[in-house]
Amino acid sequence: MKRPPSLTESQKKRFGILRKQLFDAYIQGDTDGSKKIIFDLKTLLLPTGHHTKYYEVLLCHCELLIFKNDHRSADKFLTAITRNTNTNTRLFQESSILLSIAKLHLNELHAAEEHLRAALHSTAITNADRRRQFLKRISERFEEESLLISFGNSSFTFDADTIINEVQQNCMSNISDNQLLEKIGKVIPQKSIEFMHRIHDMAKNQLNYDDKIMLPPPTDAHDFTALGKRVFDGISRRIWIELCVEGSPVKRALRFLQNPCTIATAILTEIASHGFGIPVNTMLASIVTFILRKTINVYCESCKPESIMEQRYKR
Repeated sequence: MKRPPSLTESQKKRFGILRKQLFDAYIQGDTDGSKKIIFDLKTLLLPTGHHTKYYEVLLCHCELLIFKNDHRSADKFLTAITRNTNTNTRLFQESSILLSIAKLHLNELHAAEEHLRAALHSTAITNADRRRQFLKRISERFEEESLLISFGNSSFTFDADTIINEVQQNCMSNISDNQLLEKIGKVIPQKSIEFMHRIHDMAKNQLNYDDKIMLPPPTDAHDFTALGKRVFDGISRRIWIELCVEGSPVKRALRFLQNPCTIATAILTEIASHGFGIPVNTMLASIVTFILRKTINVYCESCKPESIMEQRYKR
């Protein structure tokens, strides 16, 4: 395949500026800003034949769309990327994983299975240690997503007084972080754990013998701390942007809030805005306690979610 001509110096400079703006929009959870920047990048890169560069930045936009529950838009973009990308590249692998996650949230399980198979069959990662790490990260991510999906996506209203009362009891009892995660794990419905194991089996069935040995077993139904961590990480992946990024309305409000009850209500409101069908007040109270105990600043520093693409850039 003929390589596209190099970008001119002015085009390289423009690409660098837009790429940074896109990453800033991603970090800030600004989907409207991200859409505008993607359009500018498309106008710059596609006429000059730099499709791979365009797809790489588009992938960042797609993960943001998934965080914001716009799975249909993510599906459309990711489908285009997978159709136009070499199957033995990290770009294809990453886009297939994100597309599988989007399909899961759209309740298109057969399609999710197909795209997960494509990602796992890709030979983009040949080093055994990196392959093992990759399978571990993907296994954990799909456990997070499958548990959230199992809760349903109907909006819910919360009894702030009841939850805050439980938060106060948690704080007075000096409960540890692991005990908080354990409390979350103990109230996960059985059907949710069964769905998580179903998705794990779906992934395992796509692997050859050598990869099956590398794949970690699913989180045990009685390992409540690990189960609680999966739920917490999945929810935190969504709410971190609004709670932590400078300039977000929630972050600005938190800066001026002193009363822990008011801060707890702000966190609960943000969780509810994502449409998670959280089944039990105890789960919400434990999540809020976990964040409050760390303080917002420490939580923001220690719990920043990692994107699908970050591991590639760390190499």
